[in-house]
Amino acid sequence: MTRDEEEKDVILKVGERLAVAFKKSTFVYGTQGKGSAAVGAAKIWASHHFSNDQQKVGRELNLFDPGIRAEAYNKGDGFQMMDMYYGQAGNQLFRKRDPAIAEYIHLAMKYKGTFSMNQSGRDAFLATYGRTYEGWDGRGPKINGNTATVEISRLIRRGIERFGGKLIFEGKWVYYSQVFNTKGYKSDTDREAVGLFSFFRGDSSAQFGKGKIIFNWNGKQVVPTHCHFLSNWAFPANDKGQLLRVKQTVALLEQAAARTGPAVPALAAKEPWMIGALQHNPLTRGNLESWLKQGNVELNQQLWNRFKEKPAGLEHIPTEKILALFAKGLNLGYI
Repeated sequence: MTRDEEEKDVILKVGERLAVAFKKSTFVYGTQGKGSAAVGAAKIWASHHFSNDQQKVGRELNLFDPGIRAEAYNKGDGFQMMDMYYGQAGNQLFRKRDPAIAEYIHLAMKYKGTFSMNQSGRDAFLATYGRTYEGWDGRGPKINGNTATVEISRLIRRGIERFGGKLIFEGKWVYYSQVFNTKGYKSDTDREAVGLFSFFRGDSSAQFGKGKIIFNWNGKQVVPTHCHFLSNWAFPANDKGQLLRVKQTVALLEQAAARTGPAVPALAAKEPWMIGALQHNPLTRGNLESWLKQGNVELNQQLWNRFKEKPAGLEHIPTEKILALFAKGLNLGYI
């Protein structure tokens, strides 16, 4: 049987309740990370270091408010997350998954035994394919050429496309160099972004078969732009001197926080000096695309061209001023 024939066979086994489940569901995709604690700290200092135009850029792009995918889930009624269908050891989130969709995943992944809502997707995977590697580990077994988590993600997207429903892509803390630069490493989230972004046409949502994709930025539906992508472009360069400088800057901000109130989120997913956007050479004048190409980036031009350069609220601000904000933020260790 082909992969498509196998999926249709699984759909028949689950029955009509699968279509009903997808139609009523909203899945939240994107990164789990809480983002840059240093960017969060900048919220307190922004009024001291940025011009009025630069502060407007910060507000418009929502640069200074860390957010996570789970926040969108917690705000929603019946929202679903990929995490429910694989999960982590000791995590009970799998109990909130939709039973029909969970059974569809169980059968499509060819897990051993009868489906049970009392067994997590992770436990079913490990019981079937061995306990040496997690389902997200590229060294482990492949299902249809994918890691388990990538295949689960594909199956969910395919269900939304086939039956309907919504998929919210929370894009705030995705590192976009890995999405738009054709060179280098691509994580599961990066590959998802590449696939989903191909449906966008310059709006905040896109038709996705019978379903719909919605782009969120820190829990708010927005039109994604090049400015958004550039504001969280890449992990810091692997340079001890630069990491030390950023670490020292964060330490100063933390000292300031002790005097002015909390600045750095206590529950940051990673240490603040190990996260950052746009950690490259100082910016030069010109549009965002030109600068990226000067930085030895091989843009996926077809994907990049699907998005506008700036949010509507920043159209009157010259691109050079926006680039200057990123440069200033970089120099201060904020981004």
